[in-house]
Amino acid sequence: MGSEILSEETDAQGTLVVPLPLDATSGRVIVEGRVISLEIGGLDPIDSEAGVDQRLANLGYLAGPLDRVAEVERRLAPEEFQHEQGIPCTGGADAATRAKLVEVHGI
Repeated sequence: MGSEILSEETDAQGTLVVPLPLDATSGRVIVEGRVISLEIGGLDPIDSEAGVDQRLANLGYLAGPLDRVAEVERRLAPEEFQHEQGIPCTGGADAATRAKLVEVHGI
């Protein structure tokens, strides 16, 4: 698939849903002239801190750019995830938490 330009509108909450080809690896979103480059499917391994953070962010437990997340939020996110998933609340990214993240996130 080549460079396809779609013109879409967000819903009342500002959400935009656009189906992507299964083999998509990158894309661009242009919002009011600002170009945002996207890396699709580019997650670090689950056994790395960055991989855990990326999955927590994708699931809504961390907000904003990961390089700007407050340390307290980064410490609380795994515990919130654990509580909501019904696994022991260790507050850290232990093996059970990593396995559950992969299960819930999908990869």
